[in-house]
Amino acid sequence: MARASNLTMCSFCGKSHAEVRKL
Repeated sequence: MARASNLTMCSFCGKSHAEVRKL
């Protein structure tokens, strides 16, 4: 769930996976 959310957030935020992962 967390991983899927990160991927979606990355696309929604439009930021790199690393950036979202930091947050």
